[in-house]
Amino acid sequence: MLSETGHPKEDRPLWINMISQECAKFLERNLPLLGVCMYPVIDRPDWDHTEIWHHSGIWDHDFASKYSRVLHLESAVAIVNGQQLISKSQKNKFARLLMRYF
Repeated sequence: MLSETGHPKEDRPLWINMISQECAKFLERNLPLLGVCMYPVIDRPDWDHTEIWHHSGIWDHDFASKYSRVLHLESAVAIVNGQQLISKSQKNKFARLLMRYF
């Protein structure tokens, strides 16, 4: 399990892409990976300076209300792309395995 990984601001999608690529490589080597924990999923304030928000979640706080959130679209797209990359990687690995026997 890869836990508590994330990146702030505009580089969030780049970070997600990099993590996805590394996970795909890991799985292609037949190493066990049960999941990835993105932290934070919803934006959070700095621990020491609560007036500063990191913009590091999949959803950002937009301050319209206490529970108002805005999807960071680029990060959501990067997650979907990462899921597709890992799925494709696993299908390719399975196909290569089958080819050994035929």
